[in-house]
Amino acid sequence: MAEERENRKLVAVVFTDLEGYTAMVQQDERKALQYIDAHRDALFQLVPQYHGKIVQFYGDGSLSYHESVLDAVQCALALQKIYLEADPVVPVRIGIHLGDIIFRGDSIFGDGVNVASRIQALGKAGCILVSQKVADEIKNHPQLPLQYLYNAELKNVKEPVPVYALNFPFLVVPEAPSDQAKHLLAEPRRNRMFWVVIVAFLVLVTGLITIFNKKIFSNHPTVAFNPSMVDTIHKIAVLPFSNLTMSDDLAEVSKMAAHWISHGLALDPKVKVLSYDAVDLLSKEGLGDAQKREQFAISTGAVTLVEGDYFKEGNQLIFKTSIRDAKTGDYLFHFPQVEIPVSDALAGIEAVENQVKGYLASQNDNLLTPPNYEAYKAYITAKELWDDDDEAAYEELNKAIQLDSTFLDAYFLRLDYYYNTRQYAEAAQALTDLEMRFPPSELTDRERNRFYYHNADVNGNNRKAFEYYMSEYQVDPTDIFINTDASVLALEYVNDPEKCVEILNQIPYDHLNFDQCEYCLIRLEMGIRSYLQLGQIDHARQVASYIPARHDKLFLSQVQSRYLAHLSDTTALDALMENTWAQVYDSTSLDYLMAWVPSEFALLGNHRLEKKYASRALKRLENKGPSLELAKTLQHLDRYQEAWKVYNNLAQTNRDNRYELARSAVLDVKLGRKNAALDIISQLENNRKAFDYGFVPYYQALIYTQLGDREQTANKMQQAIQEGRKYYLERFQNEPDFAPYYQTGDTQ
Repeated sequence: MAEERENRKLVAVVFTDLEGYTAMVQQDERKALQYIDAHRDALFQLVPQYHGKIVQFYGDGSLSYHESVLDAVQCALALQKIYLEADPVVPVRIGIHLGDIIFRGDSIFGDGVNVASRIQALGKAGCILVSQKVADEIKNHPQLPLQYLYNAELKNVKEPVPVYALNFPFLVVPEAPSDQAKHLLAEPRRNRMFWVVIVAFLVLVTGLITIFNKKIFSNHPTVAFNPSMVDTIHKIAVLPFSNLTMSDDLAEVSKMAAHWISHGLALDPKVKVLSYDAVDLLSKEGLGDAQKREQFAISTGAVTLVEGDYFKEGNQLIFKTSIRDAKTGDYLFHFPQVEIPVSDALAGIEAVENQVKGYLASQNDNLLTPPNYEAYKAYITAKELWDDDDEAAYEELNKAIQLDSTFLDAYFLRLDYYYNTRQYAEAAQALTDLEMRFPPSELTDRERNRFYYHNADVNGNNRKAFEYYMSEYQVDPTDIFINTDASVLALEYVNDPEKCVEILNQIPYDHLNFDQCEYCLIRLEMGIRSYLQLGQIDHARQVASYIPARHDKLFLSQVQSRYLAHLSDTTALDALMENTWAQVYDSTSLDYLMAWVPSEFALLGNHRLEKKYASRALKRLENKGPSLELAKTLQHLDRYQEAWKVYNNLAQTNRDNRYELARSAVLDVKLGRKNAALDIISQLENNRKAFDYGFVPYYQALIYTQLGDREQTANKMQQAIQEGRKYYLERFQNEPDFAPYYQTGDTQ
């Protein structure tokens, strides 16, 4: 019995059955087998998709289970959609029950299995029947309408079981059979006054408990961090709509609805709405259970959810939308359904947006019109492709603009593409074209601010770009995307670690799940870098404690090594290098990281450990041919002539060899060849390029540092900043070759 208890689990059990299979075999065995294949193919396709598992097939039926009732019901709907739209129709009936199941090997047992099987047997082809327990789980989901049928007496089940049918236009809803009619609505009568008294008593007790809690526990802090804005600003989040059409052509409507409604609500300054990107990032795993909804609410401050679904009925597309409390899961309001022609999906989205605005008592009468449907579809596709295939995303953005030349969001996202891929000339030209097509005077305040931000960014005016972005930040400091980007700009654009920390603390680290949110890892990098720069090691340690035990983010591994170097914790650093880096990184990335570590000790003036880790890196690199990593490692070991030769060799093979020339000039100074270094300063000056963003004066400053010319170093560093050089992870005060400048006297 102990073994059974260890393998028990509450799951949604699903039985399917191919109706009339025996008669099919007798009439046409080959055709019967085709039905069996169609039945099973759909199960193989959809059950895993809805996080379920097929336990077994038995002749003309199947047994499967899902850990979520919602997943089980939605999977059943998807299955029936396929079966009923097949030609010929595949006649399948489905039964679902939530029960306590015993798992033994690859089989499952228990009353839950028996009840699900019996409920399925009550159905007809094209129907989905569910038990009372399933009905209780989905009663707060108006998009899953149920119809009560009767209380069924099931074999080997003591008490009658209430049976319900999913009530969709395309499904069959069976009538009560004559032998069950006497049980119709046969639930026992209850003493109404008794329950009134009980409810009144519970309300009174709840009130007393609330007062008691306020008096006794009001001084207890709820989180370990200082009060943050994310805990005080209550926001609305618009979730992607559920696609119940089972049509691939209408799949993108799901995210279009979330994106457009979020965009429309954000135009009203009185409404605090979570950005579409933040919703998409933090709800990827779904919000089907209470724990996920609560985590979402804690992470974002979103306590109100707008959620809905859409399905087809003939040539009509029908939207059903609701307002929900994110923390309790309770539905606060159900909107009237919106019906529009399938060919005009965006009109339905616009109608839903106006419904939500009306509910929120929005004063904004300037309702925008969504872009061309196909253009919007291409734009949403581009956003989905953004992280994995930027070239494909770029093609979709061009398609969106070609289909709708007035679609401003597509232009802005294409600007981001140009900048991220370092196509700065194209970005500048795109800004010029954008200004001609959309004069800033005709844009909204936020659109105009966004345009000016991009303009400052492309022109290398980091200070102005930061100021424009902070205007956007003030709209919603707790939006995960806006907040994270603002922290990056504070540290890398204007070198303000205190501001970076202030921004990050609006969303406490313990509000986020860093194991699931890869984008959120940037926050750990910014936090650790800022605290180390401020000399606050204990705070850096607290942030570092949130780093996942295993990740493959190069930037985070660099910051981890910097933090451990500050602690001189070589035991932890060695374990990181041997047990994690060696397992998750390819050879090129590992070479880069091994050459990176000595620099961190060089910055701290710990030359013993600098040389220890440089010797370790050299063992990996010395037989691999010339590389930047090899040159840097040799320099750490004071093997300047060898390092110079590597840089010189690389300069001969690289057309844009200014970096290698600048690095070789640093070594020229160390080798006593000052005139050669001065010559390279001149070469760099004569080899300036458009959109250099301070490259030339930065490396001239680096050479002047080695020459001991502090005045020229300061002048060139200031020039580099004015031209757009950013404070990246390894720049300025984090550059070992700048150590003589930063360690002697006043610096910027």
